[in-house]
Amino acid sequence: MKLDYFPRLGLIACASFFLLQTAFNLVLGCTGRWLVRRARRQPPRWAARQLFLFRILPFALALALTGAYCLPGFLRWEPKVREGAASWFLLAAVAGMLWLVIPFLRAARAQWQTWRLLRLAGREGNPIRVSCESQPLWLLSLRTPLLALAGGWRPRLLISYSVLQALPDEELQAALRHEAAHRRYHDNLKRFCLLLLPPAWPGRRNAQALEQEWARQSEWAADDAACFGEIEFQGKNHQTALALASALVRIAKLQRGSALHGAELPSQLCVSLTGDLNALCERVERLLDDPQIHSQPRHDTMLAAILGAAVMTLISSAFFYLPLLYSLHRALEALVH
Repeated sequence: MKLDYFPRLGLIACASFFLLQTAFNLVLGCTGRWLVRRARRQPPRWAARQLFLFRILPFALALALTGAYCLPGFLRWEPKVREGAASWFLLAAVAGMLWLVIPFLRAARAQWQTWRLLRLAGREGNPIRVSCESQPLWLLSLRTPLLALAGGWRPRLLISYSVLQALPDEELQAALRHEAAHRRYHDNLKRFCLLLLPPAWPGRRNAQALEQEWARQSEWAADDAACFGEIEFQGKNHQTALALASALVRIAKLQRGSALHGAELPSQLCVSLTGDLNALCERVERLLDDPQIHSQPRHDTMLAAILGAAVMTLISSAFFYLPLLYSLHRALEALVH
């Protein structure tokens, strides 16, 4: 099939992205379980950062290499004439387009649902102030018992009447400290970035395990921030930990009751305080445990080695950019034809 210059450019970009993404996802699929086991030996906040980094790495690398090598080589040396392309390459290009469109639609749907919820909060919600929170709580009449941050870039803190009535003041303040930690760590924005990632094929199961472990470690990190305070490695506030554990149990009971009537959370960017109810028991036990200080992060030689190798690769490619660009273009041209 013969194609003009610019349609061929678009197809080559999509196909290159798809092939690179597939290769990097294969590596992630082989190492995903090991990364999860390794993260569980780290402090939660440090583990959550690493898991998020490794999950977005295949997409970021595929996008960067496509933009830095495939497109410049095509623009520099490809003749502006109609040329044919192999059928398998056209299929890869179509798959690359779908790999970009599907997550965009998924993220757009979540953003639309969140926008509707925030619009409802602004129109029908009642802003209330509490002493431990600088921003207002938006009080809503929802079927679902809810205490959560909603939105990615500038999240609002939403609470339903049923939760406000069920929580004593001390438990409410502990829960708000937990949500404030999610806001500081930009966890909702990270969720939005994860929604934008293409399907992790191959290695889908390991990529899902990575995302689930990130969500788990993020909740633990917010629990620690609520119980230990702002200063790293200071003593645990056992009263706050007990209040937060009690708040989790109260809200979970309300949510299990509402689940019997088909109530659901309104958006993927609106995550309840309780998070995954299946992991709630582990969170409560961890809060009731008695560590005196934060566990300190270990010296991470593997991450330092990866960053060092990445820096050395960037420096080397800067010195040999044009020869490498031409070689990759010739290889890509051979694949296309």
